[in-house]
Amino acid sequence: MKVTLTRSELKQIIQEEWDRAEALQQGSPTDGYDETVEGQDPELDNEGYMTKSQLYKIGDVALKLHDMLKDGQNLPEWAQSKVAQVSQAIDDVYHAMEYDTKRGTI
Repeated sequence: MKVTLTRSELKQIIQEEWDRAEALQQGSPTDGYDETVEGQDPELDNEGYMTKSQLYKIGDVALKLHDMLKDGQNLPEWAQSKVAQVSQAIDDVYHAMEYDTKRGTI
């Protein structure tokens, strides 16, 4: 199923994630660790924090790039390719995690 977002909806989603990431940056690196989750390895809790930090940076640059581009503006093919690769990679990770979450394996 393909979801179509308007430009304003995309900007709102990115801004919400940006705000959430800023709030996380002010917290502890172990805020994502939940002692009530059975089988969670406490040595792995910083991986989520580090990933969120990377996603924050991606969101920051993506929002800036989004605002830099004008409708109908052409980008070099190499730039279009890089954006498409990042888009596909993020989509792959999201759907894998969504699947694992629904299965209860995450």
